[in-house]
Amino acid sequence: MTQSNFLINLVLSIVGSIVLFYLINLGVPLIDHVNLLFISVLFFSLYNVALYFLSLKASRSKIKNQFIHLVLYNVFIKIICAFVLIFVYVKAVNPESKLFIVPFVIAYFVFTIFETYFMSIQARK
Repeated sequence: MTQSNFLINLVLSIVGSIVLFYLINLGVPLIDHVNLLFISVLFFSLYNVALYFLSLKASRSKIKNQFIHLVLYNVFIKIICAFVLIFVYVKAVNPESKLFIVPFVIAYFVFTIFETYFMSIQARK
């Protein structure tokens, strides 16, 4: 995947997360937690930029299993970062509703789909 294609898809993921949030907000009041959406989108955007460049390097590596190791480490690190992000948000904001998690889940799923897409393209190289 070229850098321009990556950036286009990254922007589409950002916009998709925001649009999906506001569509769900029409039926379920989530607007009080819009800040978690933007924090999550920022985190996952930066995370995926780093992952993109690491996957480029790993896919071109002479070490045959480097890309597979990257995928495994990615799953582990992403889960830990997700828990830390939610933990810090809960401690800082102390949300009253359990619905606070929905904006994070929206961003998590949209960016996981995007990540799977570009990583599968990188793996084929």
